[in-house]
Amino acid sequence: MGSCIVKRDERVRVDRIRKDDVGWRLSRAAYVVFLFAVLFGSFFITLWLTEPQVVSEPDNLSDALRLAAYPIEDSSDLMKSAQDTKLIPSPQLSGHVDVIRRVDERDVVLAG
Repeated sequence: MGSCIVKRDERVRVDRIRKDDVGWRLSRAAYVVFLFAVLFGSFFITLWLTEPQVVSEPDNLSDALRLAAYPIEDSSDLMKSAQDTKLIPSPQLSGHVDVIRRVDERDVVLAG
C-alpha cells in the first residue's frame, strides 16, 4: 500500500484542533446548561407571579378558637391578638385576674 508522511507541523496543528474542539464542546455544554437554568428559572418565576389569590373562606371558628391560634405571652400580646381577631372590649367585664386554671379542654377558672 502507500505510506503517509506527516510533517511535524501538521501533527501539531491537528493536536491544536482537537484541543480547541474539546474547549468548544465544554463552552457549548456550559451555554446549554445556562439556557436550561434560565428556562426553568423563568418558568418558576412566572408560576410564582401568576399564582391565583386564594379567596379566604368565611371564618366559622368561635372567637375563643381564633384567639387561641395566636401565641400570647403577656397582656400586650393579648390586646394585639384580640384586636387582630376583631374582638371588642366589654365594659361589663373589668378587673384584674390573679389566677387562671384550666379545668378541662374547654373550661377555665379565673380568680382575682
